[in-house]
Amino acid sequence: MSISKQQLVDALRARYDAYSAESMFQMACARAGLEDAATFDAGALIAFRGGLEQVGDRLATVLAQLDAVLEGAQQAAVPSVTQSPMASVPVAPSTTRVDDTRSDASVDKPAVEVTGEATIVLSGVDVADGEQLLVCGASPELGDWEPARARPMVRHADQWRASVKLANDDEVAFKFLRRTDDGDVTWEPGGNRVVRGTERVDAMWRSES
Repeated sequence: MSISKQQLVDALRARYDAYSAESMFQMACARAGLEDAATFDAGALIAFRGGLEQVGDRLATVLAQLDAVLEGAQQAAVPSVTQSPMASVPVAPSTTRVDDTRSDASVDKPAVEVTGEATIVLSGVDVADGEQLLVCGASPELGDWEPARARPMVRHADQWRASVKLANDDEVAFKFLRRTDDGDVTWEPGGNRVVRGTERVDAMWRSES
């Protein structure tokens, strides 16, 4: 049994919007060495899952869906005892599953306060091949200032966009950054920017002063 790219992107949409789900899929594949994969067998799916855990956050729901797909793929691929080693690969360590669920619950408990999404739009930046634009800031949605967990931006014509869930009274500091395929990070010059409530922020990439 093999899993298609679209099935994995659909699973990611339990956590991300359509554009971010596609970006996270590509990032997870790159981290797992699966950039050219069109379909995923059980082994590739395990590698993809590991790559996703390295680049994403608050993934309990997505990982549960991947585990269900992986379990089905393993059962379909084990017609005899010769393939039992694959079946013995743990779907997900129990401690990880419990911790993920607990972490998600603690972060998402005030979700009733969330009323919508703020949109961050960036213009005036040239992006090299293999380079990625991200938003990183002072909230779990924006990576808590950790570049490895920053939210990817998606290109729309000459602009780059990202969305973040915020309550009306939220005020979150953030900055833009670039990341190369090698993992090198360059922060935008200047001070922090701020997004408030569910507003739209239109910004231009700052040049070195």
